[in-house]
Amino acid sequence: GFDDVANEVAVGVTVQQASPVVRTITSTSINAARLTITVPQLQQFTDQGDINGTSVNLRIAVQYNGGGFTTVIDDTISGRTGQQYQRQYLVNLSGAFPIDIKVTRVTADSSSSKLINAFSWSSYTEVTYAKLAYPNSALVGVRIDAEQFNNIPSRSYRIKGIKVRIPSNGTVNSTTGAISYSGIWDGTFGAAQWTSDPAWCLWDLLTARYGFKDHIDTTQLDRWAFYSASQYCGASVPDGFGGFEPRFSCNVNIQTADDAYKLINDFASVFRAMPYWSTGALTVSQDKPSDPAFLFTYANVSEEGFSYSGSSLKTRPTVAVVQYMDLSLRNTAYEVVEDQAAISKYGVIKSEITAFACTSRGQAHRIGEWLLYSSQYEATETVTFMASIDAGVLVRPGQIISIADPVRAGARRGGRINAATTTTITVDDGAGLSATNTPTLSVILSDGTVQLRPVASVVGNIITVDNPFSSAPNANSVWIYETTNIQTTTWRVLGIQEQDQCKYAITALAYNASKYDYIERGVTLQARTVSNLNVVPAAPINLTAQELLYEATGRAASKIIVSWQPVPGVSQYQFKWRLQNNNWTSFNLQRCDYEILDTVPGVYEIEVYSLNTALNTSVQPAKLNFSAAGKTAPPTTVSGLSLIPIDNASAILSWDRSIELDVLLGGKVL
Repeated sequence: GFDDVANEVAVGVTVQQASPVVRTITSTSINAARLTITVPQLQQFTDQGDINGTSVNLRIAVQYNGGGFTTVIDDTISGRTGQQYQRQYLVNLSGAFPIDIKVTRVTADSSSSKLINAFSWSSYTEVTYAKLAYPNSALVGVRIDAEQFNNIPSRSYRIKGIKVRIPSNGTVNSTTGAISYSGIWDGTFGAAQWTSDPAWCLWDLLTARYGFKDHIDTTQLDRWAFYSASQYCGASVPDGFGGFEPRFSCNVNIQTADDAYKLINDFASVFRAMPYWSTGALTVSQDKPSDPAFLFTYANVSEEGFSYSGSSLKTRPTVAVVQYMDLSLRNTAYEVVEDQAAISKYGVIKSEITAFACTSRGQAHRIGEWLLYSSQYEATETVTFMASIDAGVLVRPGQIISIADPVRAGARRGGRINAATTTTITVDDGAGLSATNTPTLSVILSDGTVQLRPVASVVGNIITVDNPFSSAPNANSVWIYETTNIQTTTWRVLGIQEQDQCKYAITALAYNASKYDYIERGVTLQARTVSNLNVVPAAPINLTAQELLYEATGRAASKIIVSWQPVPGVSQYQFKWRLQNNNWTSFNLQRCDYEILDTVPGVYEIEVYSLNTALNTSVQPAKLNFSAAGKTAPPTTVSGLSLIPIDNASAILSWDRSIELDVLLGGKVL
């Protein structure tokens, strides 16, 4: 170890023969002084142009408590150097304080530019001889030969770090640093051990003397949330090179003081957690697979409903560059992750991120995948709404919530419960609900938890479930009905803000439960069917056509009237026709008939598609080939002509109406 403590004091004064330099040491704990003498150059130029060495003599004297100086060192520095040269002298101190140390130049000062032998007293180091333990510190000293280096080299050390306390039922893997658990944790901690588990590293930072111990007590921390996060951190995932590694590892050396809020969030970012203060305790909410913790419909939000917003395409990166510490290189490395599908659509939009406490390339790659996924899928949609007080007091940041929005779904699938048992739920309105498409019913129980059960039958407003709920939900609680063709949207809560002392503004981000396997194992994302507005409609049926004559600007013309049977739930149709393989003419209609005017003889090809609200067409159209005769056939002769007298001066002329023609042709009576 180290047997002395040193403190260097700068002097920086050139010593001349007529002016010795004196410094005083007053601290009584000093046992010795190490003086550093610096010679910028030591050489002499001859008249012939040669450069020779020279010398300079100096003396170091010590005076104890004003008792007179005594020379302790008389030395001559000789040789030749064109560069700076330093020499140290150790002076042991054994008298009374204060102690004066004097450096004197014995050799006469140079008066010629050809003789260079000046020197200065650069500094002195106060040395205290003591064997110290340096508690709570890691101290490293290296002595090297100056001939091997031009300047002081940089040094890097791979350290094992400090030990942290872990749960009593945990075992640390000595290779990976991850923790595995056995049995049920009783809330107590075992002995401190080396571990890279980020959850307990953050816990240690919050409770240790070098962290927030003076500000946070362990009773103010939700240890069960940390324990749950630790279990998720230690699970094994593919490392990208054919092996497995812990999902999250924390390997970092904090060397400087930092902002407390920033440092806590940096540690939380290692294991995808969000710290927040709730009910007098600091807890963490981790982004990991979770079931919905609350249900929202129009029944428990304000009348404004749900407001959705997205992000600009310019802010969505398609390439992530992740900076991390590579232990094999002993240096900073960069992992580049690309989203080829997004690049082909939006081009290269690069985002750089520093992976805090990351030393694994596999973990850095997963961080890059997470960044790209969040930008392309999650950050693209945010929902905000105002919840009632009964919901606002229960929802917490990080929780998953389900939303049944009838505006988005195209059907009402949620509301309030009128009455309930464990097997039958009487809802406020059961219109449109049926026991088809594998229905399920989710309710909020009296303890605030959400339970889902398969539906057995729906009769009016009474929904019967296959398996009973663990308890009967309260009247006026919330219910949500889901089927395979209309599911709820799922969201992760970002923030909750109390307003007007009785309302809570909630902001949430889009959530997809399949994203975890997509990021860690490359499994295809699973999309939820959240609306029937985008369902591909059925094609129209009973497509018919007939040809009629009509008057157009005083002349007879022919038209084809096409009609079809309406499709339930469809309000728009796409009508297409063409004659003799010419180009198609297309229209979007909001009725179930169309007239092709001023037709000519020939075969007309007619197609009609159903359109949904997103203007997606039915897979197949209704088709019809219609042969038009045009207006070449003459109309039938008018018959039944009669004259009915009215008086001596007038009469009424009448005739039978023609079947094929009900207008005057060419303005002439036939």
